[in-house]
Amino acid sequence: LNGSWQIASITGVKNLDKVFPEQLPTLTFESNEKTMAYGNDGCNNYRTEIIVKKDNQLEVSKNIASTMMACDKVKSVLYMEKFSNANSFSISENVLKLHTPTDTLKFYKISLEGKWTLDKMNTVKKKVSEIYPYKKPFINININSNQITGNTACNNITANFLIYQNTMSFKHVLTTKMFCEGNDEKNFTDALARTTHYE
Repeated sequence: LNGSWQIASITGVKNLDKVFPEQLPTLTFESNEKTMAYGNDGCNNYRTEIIVKKDNQLEVSKNIASTMMACDKVKSVLYMEKFSNANSFSISENVLKLHTPTDTLKFYKISLEGKWTLDKMNTVKKKVSEIYPYKKPFINININSNQITGNTACNNITANFLIYQNTMSFKHVLTTKMFCEGNDEKNFTDALARTTHYE
């Protein structure tokens, strides 16, 4: 179970984009002494304990901590109701299914979490090491907050992102405004803004 997952389907829900227009719900499991589950329900961040039993049975604690933001036209209660009633799971390759007595929540594994350093840009002819000789641009992806932080090799950046299966887009890319001579950071920020997919 450990790792981050994004919702792919819910029994009875035809269009996830309409039900969760802000972002698709995510779920991360961490096991130390206890198994904790946390993520985003499409609107609010949540956290709770999971008890994993024999034969892929599980129990979601009814003590679920959550932020209390109001999000217009988001059916986050639908997700939380089904998630909190999950009583078993199955995993096949990169697909997790949480089963309730009446429904199934299907998730895809997310392997994007963490720091990613720029290695190549197809939009320029020069090598990255020639464009950025002192420091390479990088991004840190935080799946549960749907945000990135990073650096353009000169300025710090933050942005929101949306992912759905293998599509990805960055919104509201903000940077600090330091001047760095000879650093063509615009190539990097423009490439982020044009992103549509990942692999």
